Amino acid sequence: MRKHLDHPFRVIGAALALAGALTAVVVLALPGAAIGGRPSGPNEVRFYTNAQGDRIAKVGEDEDFNVVGKNLNHTVEVFCFAGKDADDVDGHDGFDTLTDWDYDTSKRLVDGDMDSDCGDKRSAIQVQFDNNTPGDETDDIFVTGPGVTVGPVQN
Repeated sequence: MRKHLDHPFRVIGAALALAGALTAVVVLALPGAAIGGRPSGPNEVRFYTNAQGDRIAKVGEDEDFNVVGKNLNHTVEVFCFAGKDADDVDGHDGFDTLTDWDYDTSKRLVDGDMDSDCGDKRSAIQVQFDNNTPGDETDDIFVTGPGVTVGPVQN
C-alpha cells in the first residue's frame, strides 16, 4: 500500500492549497492591519515648487511655495532654517515655523509662506511628522529637505 501523499497530484494539490491560504492572508489580512492611519514608508521632503507647479531653487520671503514629498498629510508643523535669527521654540535649534501652510494631498504641502527670519540665506524646509500618536510630540519625526535660496520678494 502506498502512503496518502505519494501520488504526485496530491502533493501538488496540497502545495497549491497552502499557497492559496498564504496568499489569502497576505491579500486580505495584512492590508487591514496597515490601514490604521500610519504613514506608508519613509516620510520625505523631496523638492519645492512655485504656485504653477514648476520646481524652484529660490523663493521670495513672502512668496507662496509648495513642498513635495511623501506622507505630508501627517505633517504637524513646517519650519525653515533661520540660523542664529531663529526665535521659534517649537522646532529644532536654528529653525522657525513657516508663517502659513496647508496640505492638499499626502504628497504636497501648499501655500507655504516663508518666515522673514529665513530670508537672505540658503535655507531648508524641515517638516515635523506625526508618528502615529496624535497630540504626543515626543515620538514625532523631523525630516529636513534640500536647501532653497530665500531672497527678496519676487515680482
